[in-house]
Amino acid sequence: MILGVNITNYDVFEDECLGLMIENSAIKAGPEAKKEIRLRSLNALIGRNNTGKTSFLMAMSFVKRALNQGVSQASILDGRPGFSNLVMDKSKPSVFKIFFRLKDAKTSKSKFLQYEIAIKANEFGSPEVVSEKVRCSIKGSGNPYESLEIIDIMSLEGGQGFVMDKNGNKQEAAIGDLHLTALSVYGKISLYEDLYQLYKEIDGWFFCRFSSGQ
Repeated sequence: MILGVNITNYDVFEDECLGLMIENSAIKAGPEAKKEIRLRSLNALIGRNNTGKTSFLMAMSFVKRALNQGVSQASILDGRPGFSNLVMDKSKPSVFKIFFRLKDAKTSKSKFLQYEIAIKANEFGSPEVVSEKVRCSIKGSGNPYESLEIIDIMSLEGGQGFVMDKNGNKQEAAIGDLHLTALSVYGKISLYEDLYQLYKEIDGWFFCRFSSGQ
């Protein structure tokens, strides 16, 4: 389940946030936390034409495509015009942050993970992953508002960094091809339990466009 999404410098989104992000859930507790509005299991996008509803869904589709087909392919699939034409400021990366509540397969308790990826066009205009991170909000209560600590269980800059296995051990991580995401590599290995579950969650997204045929 998605609790919040933040999109920066992509398509029509300069810096837009929907719902609750992990940093807000960790620093606010009690009555203040209840003021935060998170996304629910069922949400509706309502607004006039050309206000970003379709763009939002296409941005989420881009994240899935980037995960399972690479950022270069994601930039041209589904009618996209190439990455350089999708960013507002070409000197800055596009950044996607998605905050999830997932259920632990063993304990059935809720766990809270935020996936973050920054993508920037290189000197040839080809998109590359400049940074990628998975953050975990920790406290055993199952309530994101009561979380006290955020730890990184995956963090890479320029293809170099670390991942944390299911035993809490940090291991060096490296991605040679910056067109690929680290989550698409380490998320397929069950040793990295949280990454494995997060990868399956995003890979399971389904997008469908209806048309009247007129």
